[in-house]
Amino acid sequence: MAKISVINDPEGWLTDPNKKWTMHFEKSLSPNSKESSEITLDMWRLMPNRAPSQFKSRRKLPFQEASKIWNELISLGWKKTKNRCLNIA
Repeated sequence: MAKISVINDPEGWLTDPNKKWTMHFEKSLSPNSKESSEITLDMWRLMPNRAPSQFKSRRKLPFQEASKIWNELISLGWKKTKNRCLNIA
């Protein structure tokens, strides 16, 4: 079985293997700290031109929970993209 690398700093775009959904992870700085305590997670439906044009949901998650979701998605075949339009990194 292939080794899956664990990411401890979830930030950026992930796209599902079927190229139907994309998720954006963005750090939210807390007012009293220089470090991120939360991650905003947005889910988008991808359109045929591979642009995320249908917003699905937004959640604010603790950093550790977002990291767990990121790593879970990677293990399920989601790929990191350079931007929201499916340029696979």
